[in-house]
Amino acid sequence: MMTKSDRDLRTFEALQIALATEDAKQMSTTPEIERQVEALYAAGRRRMAQVRYAENALWPVKIVSGEIRPEILSMGPTAVRAKLGELRGKHPQLQHAHRECETLSDHDLRSMLEDAIRITESKE
Repeated sequence: MMTKSDRDLRTFEALQIALATEDAKQMSTTPEIERQVEALYAAGRRRMAQVRYAENALWPVKIVSGEIRPEILSMGPTAVRAKLGELRGKHPQLQHAHRECETLSDHDLRSMLEDAIRITESKE
């Protein structure tokens, strides 16, 4: 869930990108400017990779036993999706590949919930 400041930052970034794009359309370039732009872009990519790495370090991937708790096995797909949504609300750093979970089998959904519960239990 994004906070107001997150939305404000995203809005500001979108405006800055739009303004920079319009300025770039009017600007003539040289090979030197293109090299500088590529260097800035590469530095930005490196910085974003560092940020993602630091964020991922908060939630290391753990190999679990593959066993699913009986209470999860008894849940239907709707209940599993609801519980996953609840966990995402409590733990916004928690990520999983299939955000909507619509294309996953019931077993995969239950396995995802088991993994999410095990990971979040270790953080509480």
